[in-house]
Amino acid sequence: MYYNKQILPDSVHQFLLPEYKMLISSNSLKSIFSNCTDLEAREIFYGLDQHKKFTLVWLDGTVSSQDISGSVLRPLTEILRSLPAEDEQQSLSLIKSGAVYRCSVRHRELMDELVSDLCHGFCAII
Repeated sequence: MYYNKQILPDSVHQFLLPEYKMLISSNSLKSIFSNCTDLEAREIFYGLDQHKKFTLVWLDGTVSSQDISGSVLRPLTEILRSLPAEDEQQSLSLIKSGAVYRCSVRHRELMDELVSDLCHGFCAII
């Protein structure tokens, strides 16, 4: 990763990218949002296999709990129980192809992008 000085439009303030130089993980997010009581995280198992799991993360108040439950959590757990994936890549493919009832699904590799998405009302499946 590299640092890149950016100037925000209509601003004289500079900031460094990336701000968060860490791998994407639920523990990293918990560290970043350690002073934020709105961070919610829920572990989801592949089928019923407790050795393989996702973590669903969102900021309470930026997204409705009903939306998370009905559009993400319910379909995700149903598809992972009925069609258990053999590996992480197959599970991600199921999610991207419609296992989650959302109009927008994005793959993120940078923590800065993920933090921004969470702050703008998205949830993350890690």
